Amino acid sequence: MFAVDDIDQILEKLYARGTQLVGEIIQYKNAYRLCYIRGPEGILIRLAEEIRGTHLFCFIEWELVFFHFIVV
Repeated sequence: MFAVDDIDQILEKLYARGTQLVGEIIQYKNAYRLCYIRGPEGILIRLAEEIRGTHLFCFIEWELVFFHFIVV
């Protein structure tokens, strides 16, 4: 996952280079805007934009718990 300051601005730049949005931009509570992109080589990357001064670490911690729940 890559933390960015402005997902919309980053996506505009990446669209010009052949990147495609996978699905849609979603908002997790009032904390993050998240999306997946697929680059020209087919690699998937997730972008996260922090909203309202929340901490990205807190989201990553929650995500690991969620991932563990799904796998186990």
